[in-house]
Amino acid sequence: MRSLVTTVGLLGLLWAGSAQARPADTACPSPTDDVDTILNDMKTPSEALPHGAKLTWTDKKTGRSYPTYAVKPRIFYGNKPPSRYGAVQGWGQLWQSIEPSTASHTLVELRRYRTYLLDKTTGRWERVQSSENVAGRAFPEDFHSKPPIPADAKPAPDGGTLVRMIPDRNFHFWPTSGRQPFDHDTLGGVFVTVQARLVPDESGVDDRAQANYLLSAGLDYWTAAGAAYKGDKVSNGDAGIGRFKRVGVCWRTYTMTTVPADVFRTNPPPLD
Repeated sequence: MRSLVTTVGLLGLLWAGSAQARPADTACPSPTDDVDTILNDMKTPSEALPHGAKLTWTDKKTGRSYPTYAVKPRIFYGNKPPSRYGAVQGWGQLWQSIEPSTASHTLVELRRYRTYLLDKTTGRWERVQSSENVAGRAFPEDFHSKPPIPADAKPAPDGGTLVRMIPDRNFHFWPTSGRQPFDHDTLGGVFVTVQARLVPDESGVDDRAQANYLLSAGLDYWTAAGAAYKGDKVSNGDAGIGRFKRVGVCWRTYTMTTVPADVFRTNPPPLD
């Protein structure tokens, strides 16, 4: 019961935060993957709630309820995936917020997806996935009630990807560099990062102030680099999921890591 009360209280705080007016646009700083931001993405609740996402799950054995990844970040398999998994795939998920979004001329630009693995035997980070653009599909907000459909996406002039959101669907995406194998014996952690911002479409109308979109990043372990999807926790399962953060007019980074905070601080990946 206490966990459910905690969840309700947390949701109330998120609702209260979502009601606050957003600050006016300012000159955009260069986006950075600083250590504090990355670690905060794995411990702080989501900035707002994604529309249509399940907010709690109930343990069938204990009857206790817990907040889902829509409410706060989580680690699932972490650094100890089952032996049947042999490949990694970083990903992201772009959603409409529970707040109304009346923008019809706003696109989301995505770029610079990177996936890193930490070798616990050497302490070295290896970048195993890297792409300026992404691929993906438009999924129903519960991921399962309807089949995915092609996303409304196209290449951006600077090499990224431009996405127009489809009502009642999210955009689940991944780097185009493909899944990569990993070694269970040396896996010490994973780190993924991607950048996003809002841009006007070609109509000349700028309604970005009416857009309410959220993004979070994660990583899945897969049975093999070329494996077909056979069901959650069968062909693939997540290492962890970072918190949902707003997408704004300035480039912003969205991250997830399974590395403990003390280890990450003393040995961060080669952030670029």
